[in-house]
Amino acid sequence: AALLLVMLLGSLFYHAKLGVQVIAEDYIKCECTKIATLIALNFITIIAILMSILAVTKLHFEPAALPAEVPTITQPP
Repeated sequence: AALLLVMLLGSLFYHAKLGVQVIAEDYIKCECTKIATLIALNFITIIAILMSILAVTKLHFEPAALPAEVPTITQPP
């Protein structure tokens, strides 16, 4: 399940990158700004994918913290 989630998140961020890339290529006229935007977009996409992989890996391999003693609900007299 964790592998499928990582693949889903990777394809989600890649799809978002492609959409923003098309918008940037179509509407930014200055070549310098366009290149800087596309480079920043690539770095942001890579960072987002790596952070999502790290988060899913952490959730998959670390067990959930359980309380030492489960509190019981007592009925009033």
